[in-house]
Amino acid sequence: MDACDQLRQVVRRNGIAGDVGGDDFGCHLEDISLVDCGQHRLFHCFTRSLVSDAMVRGIDAIVTKWHRGPAYAIPRGRGKVSPQPMNTPRIALASDHAGFALKSVLLNTLGAWQIDALDLGTTGTDPVDYPDYAMRMIACLVEGRAGQGVLVCGTGIGIAMAANRHSAVRAAVCHDVTSAVLARRHNDANVLALGGRLIGEETARQCLRAFIDTRFDGGRHTRRVDKLSHTDHLR
Repeated sequence: MDACDQLRQVVRRNGIAGDVGGDDFGCHLEDISLVDCGQHRLFHCFTRSLVSDAMVRGIDAIVTKWHRGPAYAIPRGRGKVSPQPMNTPRIALASDHAGFALKSVLLNTLGAWQIDALDLGTTGTDPVDYPDYAMRMIACLVEGRAGQGVLVCGTGIGIAMAANRHSAVRAAVCHDVTSAVLARRHNDANVLALGGRLIGEETARQCLRAFIDTRFDGGRHTRRVDKLSHTDHLR
C-alpha cells in the first residue's frame, strides 16, 4: 500500500466530503473536506507523486482528533458548514453538448437537494454552439426567471466568456471548492461555470454546494465588483 492508498483510508474514516478516484493523469485526490465541530477544514492533494508518507502521517495525526461531520459538508461564508440545503432562489442551468452529461447530473442533484432548477438546454449530445446557451442564461437572469446560474461546456471557459460579455453576469470558472467559495465571497459571482471534460461529478457537486451556500463578503469587495458592471472607462 503506497502513500496515496494510505491517505485514502485516512480521509474515508474521518468524514471525507470528497471522493478519491482516478483520472488520465494517474491517482487523483479530490478536495478532502473534513468537519470538526461545525468548522470546515480543507486539504488539497492532486497527484500520486505529491502524496508523501509524511503527509499521510501528518494528516492522520490531525484528523483523527476531529469529530466526524456530514459527508457532504461544504463551507458556508467564513468557514461554517451547511449540512442542510438552504432556501435559495431558482437556479438555471445551461450547457452545450460537451457539458450535457454533467448538467444532467447537477439537475438531479438540485432535485435531491429540493432546490428549484430551470433547464435551459441543450437537451442532448448533438453538437451545438456554446454562445447560444450562454445567451439563454443571460436572458434568464436579466428577466429574473432565476437568481443564479450554472454553465457547463467542455472546459467551462468558452461558455463563461460568452456569458460575461453582458454586464448582468459574473460567471466564474471553478475547479474545486476553494475557487467556488472565493468566487462568491470576493467576486459575488452569480454564475458557476464548470468544465464537463475537466472535473468529476463529485467535485462538481461540491462546487455547486459551496456556490449556493456561500455569501458575498461585501465590504472592500463591493467597490471592485461594482466596477465590473460599469465599463465606460474602457472605451
